[in-house]
Parts: sequence; C-alpha cells; structure tokens
Amino acid sequence: MDASFWKRFEGQWIDRVYYLERLLGFGAFGGVFLANHVSGKEILRTVAVKLMLEVRMEELKQGLNLSHPNLIRCFDAREVRLLDSAFQYLIMELADGTLDDQLKSGPISAEAALDLGRSLASVLAHLASGERRIAHRDLKPANVMRVGDCWKLSDGGSNFGFRCAGEFR
Repeated sequence: MDASFWKRFEGQWIDRVYYLERLLGFGAFGGVFLANHVSGKEILRTVAVKLMLEVRMEELKQGLNLSHPNLIRCFDAREVRLLDSAFQYLIMELADGTLDDQLKSGPISAEAALDLGRSLASVLAHLASGERRIAHRDLKPANVMRVGDCWKLSDGGSNFGFRCAGEFR
C-alpha cells in the first residue's frame, strides 16, 4: 500500500469518536494517523490511530495488556469498516517524534544515546522476562518514539513475536 491508499482515510470518522486528521506515516502493517478523540463537539485528547488490514487479534490483545514506562501506551483495539475496507485499529499514545526523525537532523549527543540505550534495554528486558518471553520483530529508529522527555518503543501489537516451544514466530 502506498501513501495515496492511506491518505484517502484523512477526514474519516471511526465509530463517531475518532476523527482522522492526517496521515503521519505508513508501513507494511498499516497507516498511522493523527486523530482527535471527540465527545459531542469537544476534543478530549489527541491520539495516534493505527489502521491495519491483517492482524492476528491474539497479538493485538497481548499488546494492549502490556505496560511499561518505555512502551507506547495502547488504549483500545477494535475493528472498523472505512470506505469499503475492513481494518483492525489501535488507539495509541501520540508521540512527539521518532528517533529516525532526530537522526535525520544529525547525530544525537552521548547523553541522549545513553538515555536511549537505557530506555530500550529496560523495555526489551521487560518484554523478554518471566512468562511474557516476547521479542519485538521490527526494532528500528522509526519505531522508537519520543514522548516528552522519554524514549518509548512502539509498533508493538502487530510486531511482537511470541516464544513458542523455543522458537519465535
């Protein structure tokens, strides 16, 4: 899918609650939109909405139930039909930008790199520990987000691999 496919959903409503303002980006698993969470005529908050064409619901549920200070928060997951296309969607915390964006502006400082490394190590250890035994299958600068002064890992629900019988799938 290219940008023109995803851009046609700008200005659409999801469940009369989320208004898709503009496309922020897209990839193999879907398109991410800046959206307003609306009640009546009031904007309650601004969120990110990820529309996905093909997702295993078990992975979405797992992503919704994970919590860590360095994971982008997922608030809800549902199904919707927009412009004759069926999607699963995630309502997520909106980030200020990505590591990819920052690196395009030049190298980050040693202090920022140390902070980034600690944040990613913390969340990856959390995902892999205990009974979770989860690996992120698409760790890259575009999936590392900046929210305020905190680095957070995103693109979870559709990109987490679950360990089964010693193998990741």
